[in-house]
Amino acid sequence: MKARQWNRKVTFRKLTAVSLGVMLALMSAGAQATVYESIDREGYDRVESDKVPIVITDDDVIFETDADDDQENIRLETASISISANRSLVIKSAGRQNLDLRAYYNIDFPDGLLPADLESKGTILISNIPSSPTESTVTRDSILISNTLLNINKDKTATQVTLAGDQSVALGSQETVYFTGQNSSYTGVAEAYSYQGEGESVLSFFFEPDEGSAATMIGMLRAVRYSTVNLTAESGTTITGVITSECQLRGDFGSVRNGNVNINLHGNAVLQRGDYTVPESETGNISGIRSETVGYSTGGIGIFTVNSDPGTTILGSFEGHQAAEMDLNIGGTWVGNAFADEGFYLSNDWTLQGDRRTHLNISITGDWTGDASEVAADPNVNEWFTDPIDAGAVDITVSGDGTWTGSTSLGQVTEHSVTGSDDEEYTLRDGEINVTVDGANAAWNLSKDSMVTDLSLQSGSIRFPAAKTGETFTGTTLTVYGDYTGSETGTGGTIAMNTVLAGDKSATDKLVIKGNTSGNTLVTFTNVGGAGAQTVDGIEVIEVDGTSDGVFTKPGRNYLKAGAYVYQLTKADGQNWFLTSQKVPTQVVVPKADDETSKVTSLKQSSGTINFPAAPSTGFTGTTLTIDGDYSADGGTVNMSTVLQGDTSPHDKIVVNGNTSGTANLVFTKVSGYGSQTIEGIKVVQVGGNSDAVFTKPESNRLTAGAYIYELKKIGSDWYLTSQRDPDASKIILPKTDDDPDPAQPDVIPAVDPTDPTIHYVKPELGSYAANMLASNMLFTTSLYDRLGETRYSDALKSQKKSGNVWIRMQGGKNYTTMTDSQLTNRGTYGVVQVVDPADDTPAVIPATDDITNHIMRPEIGSYANNLYAANTLFTMSLYERLGETMYSDALRTKDDTKSGNFWLRALGGHTRNKMEDGDLTTRGNWGVVQVGGDLVNWPTSDSHRFHVGLMAGYAHQSTKTRSSDIGLTSKGKLSGYSAGFYAIYMNDNPEATGPYADLWMIYQHFTDKVHASSAAEEEYHSKGWTGSLEAGYTFGLKDWVSASGTQNATRLQLQAQVIRMGVRADEHVDAENFTVQGTGAGNVRPRIGATAYHLFTNPKTGRAIKPYLTLNWYHDTKNFGVVYDGVKDRIEGTRNFGEVKFGIEGKVSKNVNLWGAALYQAGSHSYWNAGAFVGAKILF
Repeated sequence: MKARQWNRKVTFRKLTAVSLGVMLALMSAGAQATVYESIDREGYDRVESDKVPIVITDDDVIFETDADDDQENIRLETASISISANRSLVIKSAGRQNLDLRAYYNIDFPDGLLPADLESKGTILISNIPSSPTESTVTRDSILISNTLLNINKDKTATQVTLAGDQSVALGSQETVYFTGQNSSYTGVAEAYSYQGEGESVLSFFFEPDEGSAATMIGMLRAVRYSTVNLTAESGTTITGVITSECQLRGDFGSVRNGNVNINLHGNAVLQRGDYTVPESETGNISGIRSETVGYSTGGIGIFTVNSDPGTTILGSFEGHQAAEMDLNIGGTWVGNAFADEGFYLSNDWTLQGDRRTHLNISITGDWTGDASEVAADPNVNEWFTDPIDAGAVDITVSGDGTWTGSTSLGQVTEHSVTGSDDEEYTLRDGEINVTVDGANAAWNLSKDSMVTDLSLQSGSIRFPAAKTGETFTGTTLTVYGDYTGSETGTGGTIAMNTVLAGDKSATDKLVIKGNTSGNTLVTFTNVGGAGAQTVDGIEVIEVDGTSDGVFTKPGRNYLKAGAYVYQLTKADGQNWFLTSQKVPTQVVVPKADDETSKVTSLKQSSGTINFPAAPSTGFTGTTLTIDGDYSADGGTVNMSTVLQGDTSPHDKIVVNGNTSGTANLVFTKVSGYGSQTIEGIKVVQVGGNSDAVFTKPESNRLTAGAYIYELKKIGSDWYLTSQRDPDASKIILPKTDDDPDPAQPDVIPAVDPTDPTIHYVKPELGSYAANMLASNMLFTTSLYDRLGETRYSDALKSQKKSGNVWIRMQGGKNYTTMTDSQLTNRGTYGVVQVVDPADDTPAVIPATDDITNHIMRPEIGSYANNLYAANTLFTMSLYERLGETMYSDALRTKDDTKSGNFWLRALGGHTRNKMEDGDLTTRGNWGVVQVGGDLVNWPTSDSHRFHVGLMAGYAHQSTKTRSSDIGLTSKGKLSGYSAGFYAIYMNDNPEATGPYADLWMIYQHFTDKVHASSAAEEEYHSKGWTGSLEAGYTFGLKDWVSASGTQNATRLQLQAQVIRMGVRADEHVDAENFTVQGTGAGNVRPRIGATAYHLFTNPKTGRAIKPYLTLNWYHDTKNFGVVYDGVKDRIEGTRNFGEVKFGIEGKVSKNVNLWGAALYQAGSHSYWNAGAFVGAKILF
């Protein structure tokens, strides 16, 4: 059927104040607005032309009826309609109907629904709200559709959508509205409803404001029997009002069903009740709605669903009635209550589809503050009502990072068995609230006394309310009428309770379980004012009426002490759980017998202190305390002494022939010892029975000897002091013989390599020593171009009789190195403000390090190693890093071509990271360098060559932090120092900037090095030495041309080679523990091979030039920098071979000033990397 354009009037109709404003706005924009005639096509007395689809396309489409006009703007029963506006679409009336769309019963529409599409690329306004309350009253819905498919802004092109007035979506209709653009809104009550056999009605509102804009809704959305309401709100949307799902009973319709509601909140959308009041005309099915409710559902089998993302907010309550089903999935913030009220009863022949009880499913992964309750009514069974009322049910799950703060209350029916009017016997159910807490950070924070049916705590916590200051504490009770389930694996979740630690009748929080218990649960207690007292039966904190199979445990860290009494959680008569008290021993001194042993029957230490005899100045052999029975502790301390050598070191010892439980701190005093590899360790606690006690050595009790750190570890049932990183390594087993089929372990198992730091804990200061040595040798190393930049820029003065230059170079950055012990990692910063002893300070004999990764190394090793590495590398540079592009200086050439000079300055800095050979130590650091220099003399030759000789000086700094991942100890390294030296340059002087060059420099460096390990004194020493470099390269011309603008272009490729010898050595240092520290790696030779590609843009009119470039380099070190700490060698890994990428830009900003800068990144094996950046400046004269 051919569509035709709808006739329109050219003249304006009578306008209301609002519509007149719209017209004036359009006319001021230079547009002609057109008011269209009302459309009326009813199904009665129709003609064939009434079926022709209506298509309207215009810049502005306006339909309007005034207060005196009792006619709809658009009334259709026989034809579809499509309206598309480029600027604005306005359908407006004063209290009358705007759209009345209903498919006539015998018109053949797709799916039986009359199609209607309203689109605009500008604004959409559909309203029947009078401009003035005195002008007229609202008597009809703004939109009424029946058997219609209505789409408003389906293409999402509108810049603003405003709907004002009530709506009815009836008898299988579908309405979809997209509120896009800025400040879109809906105001009114929109209702979807249908009847059985008529098809489901669907109303869908999508609020999708532009980013940073807003959208609002004030009113109600109602899904009334056999209908669905969909509400989606994106960021910027605020919904104020109520959304309902209702089962409306009007006459005998047979089976009944309420509507479905789907609410989806995203971004920072808000759903709130605010001050919205439900109109009295809409309260027929929801007369008892609470004033704070935002979601209401009643009756039938429809589901009311809410999904809220993190960041969203819901302010209001949800309530379900008469067998409603509600699913609330809260990922954002919700402040409000949940009500599951009475079930459903029906009269006469009406039947209910689904369960007769109200059910709320609540899933919390966000933050909910509110209470959950359900209400049970009287049975109400008589001659009229055949189906009785059940109490409601609520299932609450708190998971993930979810938090619920609130309480619960249960309703119970007055009679559990009743007879209906149909003489059937009915069983009525009490209310149910089932709570599950399952998530590492999930929590239910009780706000007051609560009641639940079943309670499950798998992980996370249940916290009773904190005691209020200034109020008498009486305790809170959580009653479980069904079963309690803890975790079947591990210790389970935690119940945090409060109690007054006094006698049996002390006020306390309490968990009452009417059913059975199972699984494991931790219970912690906070004393809220008790001074301690002797208990008889104890303070009952958990009461169990059913089978008491659950295990409730008070963790050892939750030490409960009041006055002279300590409290434990105990189970009495196999049923209930009590806090019981006993007096606390303050201190026990182990008596020393002639045979160095003491014996007791059993020992309950609680929180007191056990002191072993003080070690004599000479001849220490240790004391053994033997406990024939059991040993228990609750946070006590045992002071012991030991020699720190191998497994057979003399030491104090505890031997328990029975069982151990609880927690205790073991504090050791080092008698003597210079450190030695342990295979199994120094056994300090021996347990013959169940070894459940947890012994801890405080972090402040740092045990070091030589390069090793000793830690307390449990191996099997016993506890050892060991320097070995893997205490569970396989033990040496002697072969079986006929004489001894079960040989015992040997008393002494020889160490595989006692000097190998990789299998022992090592001091973190080793990394700091090594880092200082590395920095001493590298901070002042440079290439020619690091130092001078591009020397050709100074050629402008080459013909002057006298020439020279002064330059300054600054460098800084961060670095990262690792030690060969596989533990220490050095990180640091350095700075340099601007050369080689042929001797190598590596000791003649260094112990083997084949199994260094099997030990815990001191993090100081990484600090020492990185200091040395930085000292040798921070001042290294290439020619172009130093001088930038030398050809820019040609602008100053004089007539005699003999005089030129320059002064330059460069600064650089960065961050670095590396690991040590031990496999554990990791170092991160920051570094910085500043260098300055200038030519003393330069001269040209007769064959286009040129020579420069100059002086340079600099300052460098690096700070690093080395961490042992095995034990968490750290060490900080610092290095700062100066360099001074000279350079000599040869380069080709042809105008094309091609050909060879060579650069030689040598500097002397002196550094102050510092290493500061955690819980140790700061060490200070010095490093110094010469570093020198020889660099050569060749520049190839790839292409030259002049662009249309006159800019001269030159593309070049430069190949480079450099050899640097690093001779900075650290002084041999003896630390505060009298151990010798020596650096290794000085005398390293570092070759570099690289290539630089650049493009030079020169403006001959202004004399300015700019050159972006990319450099790729490969470096190789002939030696690894490291440290020998008391004979144990550890080295930085990843620097033997590494690559570098550098991107920079150089420029001539004026005749006398050149600037250059670059960013660089170096990476090698074993996670080594170094990142930095530098800038340089040169002044020509």
